[in-house]
Amino acid sequence: MDNRHSRKRPAQPALANCLIAVALMMALTACGVTDRVSKRVDDTWAGDMLFDDNEKVILTSDGGNQLNPDESGKPLSVVIRVYQLTSLERFSSIDADTLWDDPQKALGNTLLENREITLLPGMGQVDKWPLNKAAGYVGVAAFFRSDENSRWKVAFDANSLRKDGIWFSADGLRVLVDNNTVSAVNGVDVLNKPKTQEQLAQASALPDPSAKPTLTQRVQNAAVQKAEDTATSSAQKATESKFNSLLEGVHE
Repeated sequence: MDNRHSRKRPAQPALANCLIAVALMMALTACGVTDRVSKRVDDTWAGDMLFDDNEKVILTSDGGNQLNPDESGKPLSVVIRVYQLTSLERFSSIDADTLWDDPQKALGNTLLENREITLLPGMGQVDKWPLNKAAGYVGVAAFFRSDENSRWKVAFDANSLRKDGIWFSADGLRVLVDNNTVSAVNGVDVLNKPKTQEQLAQASALPDPSAKPTLTQRVQNAAVQKAEDTATSSAQKATESKFNSLLEGVHE
């Protein structure tokens, strides 16, 4: 019996080696399939969900036909810089010349990343960069030939670029750059929010001249009118009495 067991034992390492070889082949095959699938779904929401753990700044820039015109009105290219920021305190108050000359000095420790692209008139492009985990905002600045009376910068909340739950990644940002203006097309510009709510609140606080007065307002208005009438009547009576007294004195 011992001899039988000793004869079978050499078969066990051979079987184990065979199983290991099969497992390695399956793993390599799986890696190849995964790599091919990954390439097929690259740059899609499925690819972001399955294979890409890194969040990105996705910016679509559209150049208008009248982009950055010169003195004769001819459209020109414009340099756009994209800043990843911890806060908006400096970016919101900075002027274009200072930001252009030295971004690091101008933005200080609020600046995390700085990218630069060149946008052509009538053209569009899509750019992607890794999103810094510490970024709170993404600022986009277009450096026009003249920034007088222009809106040359916008900013977005970085959370709008972070993956939305489990299934989908954010859609990214989109800006339209035309003439001397950069505008947010996709994403909320936190620097130039429309003040509709504030305006509505102010409008609601003002009386509506076309609205009918309430009962309280009518009573108050009647009381004021009566007081004015009484005061006018008293003044008239006093004037008439004094005038009559003067006439009586003349007759005497």
